Amino acid sequence: MKYEPLSLSDSRVALIVALVALAVLANTLLFVGSFPGVRVTAAATATLPMQRDVYRPVVPGEVLAEVTAANVYMSSEGSSPLPLMKYHADEAVPLASLTKIMTALTVLTYGPVWDESVTITAEDRRPGARQRLYPGDTVTVADLWKLLLIASDNDAAAALARHMAGSEQAFVDVMHTLAKSWSLPAVTFADASGLSDGNRASARDFAVIARKAFVEERIVTAASVTDSTVLIGSKAERIFNTDQILQDKAETSTYGWTLIAGKTGHTEEAGYNIALLATNIAGEEVLMVLLGGRTAADRAQDVLRLVPWALSTTAALPTGERYDERLLY
Repeated sequence: MKYEPLSLSDSRVALIVALVALAVLANTLLFVGSFPGVRVTAAATATLPMQRDVYRPVVPGEVLAEVTAANVYMSSEGSSPLPLMKYHADEAVPLASLTKIMTALTVLTYGPVWDESVTITAEDRRPGARQRLYPGDTVTVADLWKLLLIASDNDAAAALARHMAGSEQAFVDVMHTLAKSWSLPAVTFADASGLSDGNRASARDFAVIARKAFVEERIVTAASVTDSTVLIGSKAERIFNTDQILQDKAETSTYGWTLIAGKTGHTEEAGYNIALLATNIAGEEVLMVLLGGRTAADRAQDVLRLVPWALSTTAALPTGERYDERLLY
């Protein structure tokens, strides 16, 4: 059988040309809309446009050149909530003790009885810089909370998880459920302390968690003090915050800003991490998640370089919309 070529009428040719022209126009609009400065407006329905991050203003080259961390995400959290900086912010990396922020949020979902006593068991023992809790010790939930967020005590994290959920694994399952409810399916947890490198998230995803944590009064209170006292059995013990930036709070105020709350973390694979919320005298707020710092000193210097720059730019930023706990422009 011989196949003859199709012949198209003039009207069909015109229709095809029109469709091609429309397709070109649509792609042109999408291309232009991806540029900074072209605003994406949230639809009135539940379906919003694809997120496009925009950085206003552009991070100066000299600032970026001095950043030593592997992953950074920063956003304005004050009157103009917008992304400010994204540097390898979508790569999932180990969280170390930043995991304890999620542990704290998960504890709050149980409606804890703060004056309830918890008896420490051998299964609560975790590696750490110093052992404070021993099997048979009794500690209130409130003091375990302080140990968790101020002293970053790994045994306290395990004891809280066991007390709340019956076992640490059951508690971790709740952590995953909570993360998925916030549309963070790529975030993974392996324990309540952050010792495992299976606790992983991108800087941008962890910013969602930090944003939720730093509006919780109990978390902010514990994550903003330099020291406190806990009662372990009948013995009172003074504990100190592991956050170097918080310890240098007086110094940061000389730069025109202060720390609202923060949490650090470190393992060999994770490097030196920090999540913090900072503010200035004008009331502008900046959220920072910095992962993979080379040393504790480098982490501190990154914060001291980036936070003042971020706060100094927020006043002129346009207002953005939120979708799925991420920021749109």
